[in-house]
Amino acid sequence: MAGTLTALRRAGGGTRRSLLAALALPALIFVPRARPARAAAPLRLGSMAPGTVSHAAASAIAELLTRQAGLETRVLPNAGEAVLVGLLGSGRLDLAIANALEAEAARAEPVKRASEPRIVARLFPLRAGLYVRSDQPIQRIADLAARRVTAGFSASPAIARLLDALLAADGLSRADIRPVAVPDPVAGAARFVEGRADAFFFAIGAAKVIEVDASSRLRLLPVPDDAEAFARLAQIAPHAYIERLEPRPGMVGFAAPVPVLAFDNLLLARDDLDEEVVRRVFVALRDGREMLAARHPVFRDLSPAMLARPRSSLALHPAIAALAL
Repeated sequence: MAGTLTALRRAGGGTRRSLLAALALPALIFVPRARPARAAAPLRLGSMAPGTVSHAAASAIAELLTRQAGLETRVLPNAGEAVLVGLLGSGRLDLAIANALEAEAARAEPVKRASEPRIVARLFPLRAGLYVRSDQPIQRIADLAARRVTAGFSASPAIARLLDALLAADGLSRADIRPVAVPDPVAGAARFVEGRADAFFFAIGAAKVIEVDASSRLRLLPVPDDAEAFARLAQIAPHAYIERLEPRPGMVGFAAPVPVLAFDNLLLARDDLDEEVVRRVFVALRDGREMLAARHPVFRDLSPAMLARPRSSLALHPAIAALAL
């Protein structure tokens, strides 16, 4: 460095300025750059516990959003759908999967929320029914009068309401059957296998139903689909509906089209979630059906045309309500 300074003293003005510029150049090169802006936090998507359709669907959606929409998404499993609605309301979740009946029941609870749950999309229908052994003479729901039927479902009041709706569709009430009290449908299936119930309530197409059918062939009881039956059903479960279900792999208990009770499974968001994020989520679902169906067969029933047309009294998220479909 001393030699350089000596050279500067001896040099003329022009040379001196050139040498000074050369010495300053490395300082300009190594000026620290400004730090880039922090990436957006991952979206928090709530689901039911691993092993459920809810968790499998959430995992497929998280992969779609991360890969196709550039929205990093993490699945956060929880104990129940009412809990998920509460976590949305407190802002601890951004998105959640819940069926329409559970979501509306939770929304009706008189609790204060920082945010309200809003619908982003109708994902696919959930279906439920009553199963009996195929070698029994029980052919319709009305034949369950005075029979032992799993009931109660203390862990999920919405499921208890669905059972009441199914019974009402064929002119029965819980007073007409012999209820076998169980906390949840899985326990009800166990009572049926043990011979302690003549019929059990369960989701159609569930792995547990396939397991029971492997040891004892099942019959799914059809829901009457006339106007009077639907009116009785709707009085108890107003956002449920009757759908004619075609036979398909993975569904047991019927070999011909059968009318069943159905209700929507929804993707919900907190109402203050950024509208651009919500739009990107919706578009990814609309355009990503094939990828989702490859991850889980339940998405074969996802209808792009019906995404923003759920059967629910919950409001659409403002970003979806304003979207031209």
